[in-house]
Amino acid sequence: RSFEKKEFLIYLQPKVALGDGRVSGAEAFVRWRHPQKGLLASGMFVQTLEEYHVIDRMDRFVLEAICSKQAEWMREGLQPCAISINLSMDTIKKKDFAADFAKICRKYDVETKLIEFELNDKLLAEPRDFICEVIGRIHEHGFKCSFGNFGSAAFPLRLLKDLEVDSIKLESGFFGVENNDRKNRFLIEAILKYAAQVGISTVAEGIENASQIRYLQQSGCDMIQGFCMFRPMSVEEFKNTVYSDGELVYVQLNRDNNADFSAGDDDGGIAMFSYSTLEDSVQFSECFSPVLGGVKEHRNANALFMKSGIIHENDRKDFLHMLDKCKKDGTNVENMIRFYVAEDRYEWLTVRLHRVSVL
Repeated sequence: RSFEKKEFLIYLQPKVALGDGRVSGAEAFVRWRHPQKGLLASGMFVQTLEEYHVIDRMDRFVLEAICSKQAEWMREGLQPCAISINLSMDTIKKKDFAADFAKICRKYDVETKLIEFELNDKLLAEPRDFICEVIGRIHEHGFKCSFGNFGSAAFPLRLLKDLEVDSIKLESGFFGVENNDRKNRFLIEAILKYAAQVGISTVAEGIENASQIRYLQQSGCDMIQGFCMFRPMSVEEFKNTVYSDGELVYVQLNRDNNADFSAGDDDGGIAMFSYSTLEDSVQFSECFSPVLGGVKEHRNANALFMKSGIIHENDRKDFLHMLDKCKKDGTNVENMIRFYVAEDRYEWLTVRLHRVSVL
């Protein structure tokens, strides 16, 4: 009866890209406008839907509501926004669920790449071949695929190398209030580095304060989601909040409370440099030099790399080891190192060093 009376509502929580501060997607949640109890969060009723095996109907309802809204926004000329939807095990175990969901997208003329299906740790109880098959079906129909609550269960890391997911979401338990647990930081950074190396984007959820944002900027995380930026909101509030002149807005990331917004243009470029071990000098590309005050060539490069903060403090020893190996052995060396690219922002960059013979 609640479906028939349209008592279920869609709420959206924006995700923010740490690279440029732009809203880059959202996660869909369900709220129940109960006639007696008021507005209920999904945790109050999802378990009941699962017990009675009608949760798959909710999954279908959410997708249809999202596609309908995305089609409406695109007719209004708004920039498309990718939205992630949590899938239940009842839905996942239906062999043709991805094909059926693709039909819903076609019904509303919404590209499947704008929908990301988020899988949860319950799927880990299934055989590896089944998990890979599910992800394959999702990708076969053009949907994106992510793994949510990463780290909340005994997730075998060796499985991650076999999962062709587009992104992983690190659950909030990873992030302490001040991120002052040294071992925990190393674990987070190892996961973020591996994900960057294999082309998996990363989302940190449950982010609640500016210090967590600064830490994740410096650690090379791709996106954040949490109350520090946005709470879940109705679809109409979402539209009024994250769009400006039809474009998804940019967020001021260095605030501890409600975000400021501004429209802007993306600036691209590749940060490159050449390093002379003989002269201990370095030359930076045009797009890198602004973070160094516009100076493109630096002498005493070793000191610059080790002391200036241009390389993340946790990666300096790795980079120094690369330089030493290149000097002594003459071998090509490659690694992922976090470089300072903007205010409070580090990114994982692939560094390749080789020794040049001098005639």
